[in-house]
Amino acid sequence: MKTLREAFTLVEILVVIIIIGLLVGISIPAVNSVRRSARQTECLDRMRQLGRAIQSYEGSKNHYPGWRDTLRVGSARPTVSWCILLLPELDRRDVYDTFVKPPFSPQAPKIDVLVCPADPDKRDASAQPVLSYVVNAGMPDQPNTGRDYKANGIFHDLVRQPALKMTSRYIAQGDGLALTLLLSENLAAGPYSQGQAEFFTTMVFLLNPSAESWINGSENRSPAYPRARPSSFHVEGVNVVFANGNGRFLSEKIDYRVYRELMTPRKDQARDPISNNPVPPFPQKLTPADLDL
Repeated sequence: MKTLREAFTLVEILVVIIIIGLLVGISIPAVNSVRRSARQTECLDRMRQLGRAIQSYEGSKNHYPGWRDTLRVGSARPTVSWCILLLPELDRRDVYDTFVKPPFSPQAPKIDVLVCPADPDKRDASAQPVLSYVVNAGMPDQPNTGRDYKANGIFHDLVRQPALKMTSRYIAQGDGLALTLLLSENLAAGPYSQGQAEFFTTMVFLLNPSAESWINGSENRSPAYPRARPSSFHVEGVNVVFANGNGRFLSEKIDYRVYRELMTPRKDQARDPISNNPVPPFPQKLTPADLDL
């Protein structure tokens, strides 16, 4: 008469444990990959929302915001960053009003749309004016005078040079909205309430870039001109949005000259504000194919 086994043997239990361990080992990287992909997609969605807010602002004001700007509030002239200017377009007029209405008591809470969910330090900040996204300021302004050239970028210092107001029409008649960068990610960005220093809330390009000035060139988070460039925690590139509202992933391996061309709305008129030298152009006419690596 056959008897039924009432328990597994030790060998069988060990085999089951090994199989479970292998399955867990296989599934964890897959889960992490899905999580990274989801955060990258959510990050780009937030950037597209910012892009639409910028387009809405430009449509109502007939020019893009400056990287910093002076507002007229009675006899007062508060200076604010581009981030503050966009808050009404992002349904955060409550925060906007604290910056632009007497008694001028700025409140700068964390605003989710300004933060990339793939950046753990900023994502997990509780109540800070953290910022993951920067706008295209072209070349760094001349440090003593603030001089810049309109063709260098989109967002200028409209406090010292109000005549440099940029429009979508100017870009469309130049290099085109589809090939001019509007905004990008930057690990060294922030805070969004900073309206005095250009490199806190913008990205720039340099004629003689150091290694840390390239896309994802350095993880150092201290804001400075060399690090006022696209950077992210995504693998091998960054999310960007163009002036036509199109968002995409941009490879960190693109030629720096291509990045420089994408920053200038009219490359034939771009000049270094310090030396007054023209910006060397990319050897051939830039096309969308040059971005696909």
